[in-house]
Amino acid sequence: MGPNSYDVSQPAIVADVAYDAFFGGSESVAPGPIYPIEVMIWLGAYGGPTGSPDDGGSATPIGTIVSDAITFNLFSGLNTGTSATVYSFFVANGSTYLEKFESGLSGMLLQSVQAGTEAVTGSATFLTSSYTISSS
Repeated sequence: MGPNSYDVSQPAIVADVAYDAFFGGSESVAPGPIYPIEVMIWLGAYGGPTGSPDDGGSATPIGTIVSDAITFNLFSGLNTGTSATVYSFFVANGSTYLEKFESGLSGMLLQSVQAGTEAVTGSATFLTSSYTISSS
């Protein structure tokens, strides 16, 4: 596994493993804000991608993107907990590993980045010794 490696230890789940980036329009955002844009880069979807029409969610397919020979299906939806618009990039070719992805959002500033898993059914444990996010 590469520098952004992970392992999911329970196969009978519906869950994702993803980077989750939050964007806003101002540098002076108070702690604990609700950001208007959420971008999820899915490294793995187990039991069906959560939030997609495959599991009864409302995410709508809006296109396909190819980056470094990796094809992503792009979905758009709403995070009902935060009212944020969510753009989800699902690896389309069956790969569960992603080392490099570059994108930009015009006029928006990266406010927060997270990585982990969300289990919709069952339970999942996400273990990593570290992860690195860099911007240039």
